[in-house]
Amino acid sequence: MLPYILTKGLKRAASFPASLAFTVTNTKAVFERLERRHEQAITRAAINHPLSSLESQIVSGLENEGVFVTSLDALGFSGDPILSVGKRLASKMQQRVDEMGGAYPVMIENTSADMLDHPEIFRWGLNDCIMRIAESYLHQNIAYDGPLLFHTPADGRETGTRQWHRDREDRRMIKLALYLNDVDEDGGPFELLNKESRKKRRPDNFRPLFTEELRRSMAGRATPRNNVVCTGPTGTLVFADAARFFHRGRPAMKRERSAIFWSYFSRLPRHPYFCARSRLSHGQLLALTDGLGQEKRDAAMWRDQLPLAARIIPPSLM
Repeated sequence: MLPYILTKGLKRAASFPASLAFTVTNTKAVFERLERRHEQAITRAAINHPLSSLESQIVSGLENEGVFVTSLDALGFSGDPILSVGKRLASKMQQRVDEMGGAYPVMIENTSADMLDHPEIFRWGLNDCIMRIAESYLHQNIAYDGPLLFHTPADGRETGTRQWHRDREDRRMIKLALYLNDVDEDGGPFELLNKESRKKRRPDNFRPLFTEELRRSMAGRATPRNNVVCTGPTGTLVFADAARFFHRGRPAMKRERSAIFWSYFSRLPRHPYFCARSRLSHGQLLALTDGLGQEKRDAAMWRDQLPLAARIIPPSLM
């Protein structure tokens, strides 16, 4: 118990600059200034990519429902090695769970070293199709926050990201999930409430909700009509806006789930200190983007393009 309390205290202390920046940037005056700058950035970007029929459907689905479910095959990635590479890494993570016995966390995620050993997973998230979709939905050049592979044991625990929540990285963002195994309703599917929770921009929109507040806020929302449960076979792709809409990974009850999640937001995100979830260092990002085109490198190295005031605030650990 003591090591847990100590670790949490250290994380909270390290995250204090981010917490302070969050408070300051959501005061009324600063909030309004940032919103004006955001609108100007959209106008300057003038994104207008030619999209295929399915790509247009995905963008429209994100705009209207917050989520769109498709597959690797449907998007033209039939036979793409991303699935086999992802399964190999998922197998390694399953071995780690087995070695932990019963003392494992609610979810196991890959390490930075894993990503360097499997660079195809990182690079796949920068393919032209996905970038077109992300930029068309965000209306800006994108920041690419990289991938995380999560292995979810079937223990039924409702904690962490298995609880309803919204992400705070940006005003809107895309989480793209690839299922590495068949996922049914008892296998920890991604689910989202397609009743938007951020229609008006206000400073308190970004305030984190604690457990009891969240339960009150969710009252009446999690109905079969509003709740989109994203089940599907191996190779299913789930596009979702994790910032505008409440979502969660449903607790896995009977079957474990392995999935890769890639994240995208605007090049100047609302809260950059809540980003960088992949924990890849600057040097690791340089290695993973070596040989890629400038547009893709810029998307992955987005922190280098932040204003100095934003760059000096370390990413939150909470």
